Amino acid sequence: MPPKTTKQSNTQARRTEARRAFLFDHHSDQGYQLYRHFGKRIRVRRNELGLTQDSLAEQASISRGYLSQIEGGQRQVSLHLALRLSAVLQLSIDELLEVE
Repeated sequence: MPPKTTKQSNTQARRTEARRAFLFDHHSDQGYQLYRHFGKRIRVRRNELGLTQDSLAEQASISRGYLSQIEGGQRQVSLHLALRLSAVLQLSIDELLEVE
């Protein structure tokens, strides 16, 4: 039986290099600030409308825990979810992203 080796084949090495080319930092400071601001804006508007996290989450068809993470800036939000939240909160996407 031939000895086992841990050396990558040329094909495996090329695949690994190709993947590295597409990596980017999901947790950059700019992205982090964007999601923190977005979440804060949602929380402020929710409170202005007198909604609880439970009621907003139900209307947006997400869990309360997920909404809590969004408001805390801990979760990235897809465009379709941002649109649902903006509709429930009666704000445009521009208004949700507006810097105060």
